[in-house]
Amino acid sequence: AHSAARGLAAGFGGLFLTWGAMVPLLAGSAVSYGLAGILKQGAEFQHQLTAISALSEESTVSVNKLAEAALALGREGPYGPLEMAKAMKTLSLAGLDAQQVLEAAPETRRFAIAGDTTLEKAADVLTSVGAAYGITARNYGYISDTISVAAAKSKASVESMSEAFKTASAISSQYGVTLKETAIGLALLHDVGVNATSAGTALRNFYADISGRTPKVQKALEELGVKSLDSFGKVRQAGQLMSEIMDKLATRTGPQQTQLLHDL
Repeated sequence: AHSAARGLAAGFGGLFLTWGAMVPLLAGSAVSYGLAGILKQGAEFQHQLTAISALSEESTVSVNKLAEAALALGREGPYGPLEMAKAMKTLSLAGLDAQQVLEAAPETRRFAIAGDTTLEKAADVLTSVGAAYGITARNYGYISDTISVAAAKSKASVESMSEAFKTASAISSQYGVTLKETAIGLALLHDVGVNATSAGTALRNFYADISGRTPKVQKALEELGVKSLDSFGKVRQAGQLMSEIMDKLATRTGPQQTQLLHDL
């Protein structure tokens, strides 16, 4: 049915996502759909790929490849072809071209499975974090692995950690913080009960304060003898700073410790 549908589309010289092709293609991946269900799925599937074509100005050949990939990945489960197509649209809206979408789609599915979330949410996280840290589509596996490991090693779900990363990601361009350094900071915050977007905001504020935004924080750090910058003038890793600050605070007692904690 697959090859027959492609031949039909080639004869029309357009996307093979046509009614004539969609019915046999989706019928092959449908388990318990009636005809009406298959037709509805086919129309929605076609709409997603047509939108990608219009948004990215991709060629028919390129969009056909996306459709083939969506159908192949959809057959493998647990997400169907329509869900894969919607995720591809999200990737395309983020600025990825057809080739990059093809590279990102399998990893998006893997990340969605690991995070027990939707493909569209997974695509949104990967593109947002990738853009912030300068990581290309073919390396989205590094992003998903880093987020998943940070979640596993802390009191966080993959979804909560993902939201935290999205919120905190501006620290990459602002302070030169790496993906791994971000993961360490967010894992520490989740361990003390600061979750999701709250963790991302907290880490962003932490780097802003230790970088000089708040004079009171700078004064407290100086009093503790903690340097926020390394020998190259780069902001030190959040985990190292937090650990050193806590060690130094432990040497202070009473009102002095209370005041330093307040200032920090």
